[in-house]
Amino acid sequence: MKQRTVSFLIFYIWLMATCVSVVGSPPIQVEEHMFREPYPLREIVSSRRPGTKSPSLRLTNSWYINHRDAQIVDVSPIIKDDALLGWNISWIKSSNPTRVSVPYIEMEAPFTLPVNVSTEAALRAVWKELSKHLRGYKSKPVALNKVTRDGVSTVYGIWTMAVTDTRTRFKSDGRVSTTVPDIERYRKYYESIENTKAPIPITALGLERKPRVPLNLEMDPDVVQMPPFKVAMKEWLEIRPTMNKDGTIRSMKIERVVPNSPVADAGVKAGGVLKAIQGVEISGLTNPELTARLAATPIIDELRLEVVETGLFGGKKTKVFVIPLKQAAKPATSSSVASK
Repeated sequence: MKQRTVSFLIFYIWLMATCVSVVGSPPIQVEEHMFREPYPLREIVSSRRPGTKSPSLRLTNSWYINHRDAQIVDVSPIIKDDALLGWNISWIKSSNPTRVSVPYIEMEAPFTLPVNVSTEAALRAVWKELSKHLRGYKSKPVALNKVTRDGVSTVYGIWTMAVTDTRTRFKSDGRVSTTVPDIERYRKYYESIENTKAPIPITALGLERKPRVPLNLEMDPDVVQMPPFKVAMKEWLEIRPTMNKDGTIRSMKIERVVPNSPVADAGVKAGGVLKAIQGVEISGLTNPELTARLAATPIIDELRLEVVETGLFGGKKTKVFVIPLKQAAKPATSSSVASK
């Protein structure tokens, strides 16, 4: 009888403790917070850049006005058609909530996600390095800003989240004000956000900072000059881009081909439109996307250019030109031309 009584008491104590823990933890609610207009993923810039309209929950007073007793515990982006539409916000009821900051931090440079690396692994790798630079409030990663086209994913930046000690005050006239208990902590946090760019996770993802043949695209508003090899590409040809309104490249016209250069020797002529470099299609990409894709493309012994040429009667034909790089160690110069 005593053993049964002890067992019952133990069970009763466990049951009460369980009930208290369940009752004491407010349920998490999830709600969509949609923007008035979508934000194209490729156009989002760091939240603290002057003049930016990059979406951040830190700036969204409307959320706090309508949820005065809500403490945000997590967020995730709502993305469709390569645009940020809003946030899924997870929150609990709180009598004294603090504000949450969800700033966006651009990558040091956009990078192409390797096929064998998941988005989650890339997020962890980026955050491992980025978190070393953030100060003030404790932060956590939210999501990568990633655009996938033709099976290739390009990473532009990362959203982070920090629960600050800032509190919101609601005035009788409907206006909102905030109080910051520790202004120095507040300043350190936003200074670190403003002065930091997310590093490329070179080692963690097994990426190479440069291909075996150095590649670097320099985009100029008027004339594009590309130095992807041991010699500057501008010694071979000059290209003029035409841009779409959304910031993507419509076409790249070959304005000039340097006589006696490897490109000229291969048969490339001025007036054609450069369609692809080493198999990477140019049209429809932004400048950072083109740079990222070319940086992830092996260019070792030869360069392949696809050029669309227009015939006498307006017909268009795509030609592939192959330039051996071993023979392109030196640019065409007056002395080299004279020696010929």
